[in-house]
This record gives sequence, structure tokens and C-alpha cells, in this order.
Amino acid sequence: MLETHFQALLRRIPNDKATIDLQPLFFWLTMDFATDFLMGHSTRVLDHASSHAKEKQFVDDYLTCSTEIVRKMQLGPLQMFSINFAAMRARSRVFRYVDDFIDASLDQKDESESTNMGCNVLQCLSAVTTDRKQLRDQILHILVASRDTTACLLSNLFFVLAKKPHIYDKLRRGVVSIAGVEPATDHQLSSMEYLKWCVQESLRLHPVIPTNAREASRDTVLPYGGGEDGNSPLLIKKGSLVMYNIYAMHRDARIFGADPEEFVPERWDGLRPGWNYLPFNGGPRICIGQKFALLETYYLVSRMVQTFETMSAVDDSEWIELYALATTCRDGVKVSFTRPNHRQ
Repeated sequence: MLETHFQALLRRIPNDKATIDLQPLFFWLTMDFATDFLMGHSTRVLDHASSHAKEKQFVDDYLTCSTEIVRKMQLGPLQMFSINFAAMRARSRVFRYVDDFIDASLDQKDESESTNMGCNVLQCLSAVTTDRKQLRDQILHILVASRDTTACLLSNLFFVLAKKPHIYDKLRRGVVSIAGVEPATDHQLSSMEYLKWCVQESLRLHPVIPTNAREASRDTVLPYGGGEDGNSPLLIKKGSLVMYNIYAMHRDARIFGADPEEFVPERWDGLRPGWNYLPFNGGPRICIGQKFALLETYYLVSRMVQTFETMSAVDDSEWIELYALATTCRDGVKVSFTRPNHRQ
């Protein structure tokens, strides 16, 4: 399934040395794959062959809703006084789009209770519950948790790799040495150590969810954080909201070594940061899409470096955050590629 959507991505990338912005392509690809995997029907916005007007409307509405969520987060308790009718209409269309597939899945389930429902997530969930709202909430939750994080991770990673050709070359050689030019198997991906280091370093330097919070379910005490020096125990009362800055945590030189602002995949050789590294958070509320997002990322990165011998940034601009539901590049990922045996 991933390979099918990757080939659609390749058809969008022009010939050698032409400039392309990878970021919108990554967002389209991850939406195409996620909807295929979750609902058994891909939005296929990468496909040139047909218009897919309904699917493209869904993608546009999804983006509108994501942008409105961020705006409401900024407003905090004042959000109750803000009404965005365009976002409300977009949300209704998103719900209807997903509900159509829920209805189809439940109808199929009713037709044959004894058969295996197939491999998409919605069919598996509909075997557990027929509550349409519950099914819609779960599908949209996994969509946000897997699609947005993966697209942002890919964009952030390739933004940096384009400016560090020596790292791109080392990554490519590592992937090709294990899988050659054929799509990697799950076992081969698990053997690509430098690939994992590059992904981990991107998530460290540019965590896609840079801040988060947890509400205390009971009275508790943090071992330090109180007192004038911040080293005394700190009482946390039940219901208190504890916020933490992952972006800052990931730049702690005491944990990650020298030059924490630099992209250095080799720092992960033997590094075990534990709770100091939380790209997907942790505990019982760890990101539900973590494994889905990482497998997709490993596969797509490996296929990109197999396909393109070199990748170059078209300018020397620095990475700047786009403030959105998940953190990504404000100015896109503008690069040029060369394929093997096509050097000029």
C-alpha cells in the first residue's frame, strides 16, 4: 500500500535539477496513505488521473479544522466567545465524509457476519462497536495522530538533509547496503541503524509536538521543581495542569551532548535519554499513531534515498517553525534531486 502511494509521489517530482517543494507532497502522500489504511478508500490527491473533487474537499476541510484548533488553543478560555462558521461547515463536511465510510463498513458487516472484514482499521473497529460517533472519533483521532506527525516529520527531516549532503550520502549508502534498490522489508528497515538515528535526531531537534500538558489525576509530589533553587520537592494537587516544553528538553546538553542545536545523527550511538526524549510523549497516553508514523517514515525515507542519488537545498535559509497543529517548516522544503547515472 505504501509503495503504491510512493510511486504516485514520484510522478509529481520533475526531472533532475528541477526545483520542487516536498512539503505539500508529503502532506498529500500521508493523507492518501492514512485514509487508505484507515477507511479502505484513499483520498488520492497525488493522483493526476482524475479530479477527486470530493476527496480534495475533505483534505481542504481537514486543514481548515486543524488551523481552527490551533487558533482556539491560542485563545485559551476566551475561545468560547469565538465562532468561525466556515470552520463549523468544514467540520460538518469532514464528519459526513467519514460517516459515509462508516455506513458502508457497517452495511458490509451486516451482509456477512462470519467473514473476515478485511484489513482496514475501520472494518476492524466496526466489528467491535456499531456506535457511529465512537467509530468516527477513533478514525479521526488516529488520522491526526499518524498523518500530521508523519508529514511534519518528513518535511523537517528533508529540510535538514538537503542542507547536509554528507549526511544524506551516508544515509543513502546505509540503506542501499542493506536493501539495494528494491523496497525494503520490515526486517531490513529494522536493521537500518543510521536511518533510525536520522529520524530520532529530527524528532529531537524539531519535535512535531513541541509542548504538551497533563492533568494530575490525584495529589502527588514531583521530586524537584520547588523552592527558590528549583531543587526541592513540589506538591501537585489533583486537577492541576502540568505543562512541559519538549522543544527545550530536547536541547539539554547534559543529556544529548555538545552542540544540541546541531543535527548530528551520530549522537544516538549508544544514547538512551529515557524520559528526557518525548517526541511522542509517553505513559498510558503515548501517541496512538507512533508505530504507524515511524514505520511509514522509515519506509518512505528509505525509498527516497534509494531513488535519488543527491538532494540539494535551493537556498541557505534556516528552519523556521510554522505554528500549526504539528510543527513543520514555515517556508516549505524546496530542493532539487539527481537520480543515479543522471549527473550533468
